[in-house]
Amino acid sequence: MKELRFIIRGRIKFQDSNIAKTVFRAIYPDVVRDEVKDVSIMVNLVNENVYFEVQSSSYAKFRGTLTSLLRLIRVAIELIEEVRV
Repeated sequence: MKELRFIIRGRIKFQDSNIAKTVFRAIYPDVVRDEVKDVSIMVNLVNENVYFEVQSSSYAKFRGTLTSLLRLIRVAIELIEEVRV
């Protein structure tokens, strides 16, 4: 029987490339440091876009990793907004 895998690919487009670069630099160390068994995570920066992909055969690990990634992005964005005010 073929293994079931959960996969999500996404893109977050920012107002400009500097904001995207700041968010990427803020989340990237956590993404590469937190290696989880049976989870593949990729984050890339292209101009004003942050692309991400999360894969796992475990729904719980998939959901947890995706939630953590989105929270990291949200916190980075909130901090940038606070600094810009």
